[in-house]
Amino acid sequence: MNQDIINNSNKNYWWVNQGQTHRQEIDGGYMWSPKTNSDGSKSKFYEYMTEVKPGDFIFSFFNGKIQKLGVAITGALDTNKPEELKDRKEWNTNGWLVKVEYTDIEKPTSIKQHINEIKPLLPEKYSPLQHNGNANQAYLFK
Repeated sequence: MNQDIINNSNKNYWWVNQGQTHRQEIDGGYMWSPKTNSDGSKSKFYEYMTEVKPGDFIFSFFNGKIQKLGVAITGALDTNKPEELKDRKEWNTNGWLVKVEYTDIEKPTSIKQHINEIKPLLPEKYSPLQHNGNANQAYLFK
């Protein structure tokens, strides 16, 4: 991995809910979202893709746990839905793709087991988690 990417002192930290597509995205080394909701309206959680920059850290959440850590290799690339996601008809075809290098977490831990420690760190607006430890239903959180 390029050390200039790792040493970037202005990193952002992202939480991505990859539930149904975690295998495709992790195996493919990317995050992908449509640019808009299916009705054409904008979503802050899709727009966040355009703020990701090389070197940013990504926490990959699925099955109730942060299971992978990632480092963004690129910023958002304007691209159509990857072939392996074509069956996801609820998403528009045009979207954003960020290339990510994912790393396994040795012992993924349930977020709910640590929610009392995490709660004070959650933002009031656009939080990835509800106060009970359940994930909010959206894609990318800063």
